[in-house]
Amino acid sequence: MDQEDGGVRAMPSVAQQMGDYQLPLVAKVAEVAVYLRSSEPTVRELIRTNRLHAIRCGRSIRVPRDAVEAFLAGDPASQK
Repeated sequence: MDQEDGGVRAMPSVAQQMGDYQLPLVAKVAEVAVYLRSSEPTVRELIRTNRLHAIRCGRSIRVPRDAVEAFLAGDPASQK
């Protein structure tokens, strides 16, 4: 609470919380989960069901930024 006026501060919006954050060109599952405001298991399920394109690098999974943007746009061509 703000001591000066006794009011309650408004919660910052998602845009304010994220600022100018952009995903890297190729993001980790955890980074995509934060960006989508979801959980890592949810992102992994989207990848497993081919709803979100991903690249496997050894045991690591990386998601191209373009794939995330296409998923958010609802582009069915993103489901490779």
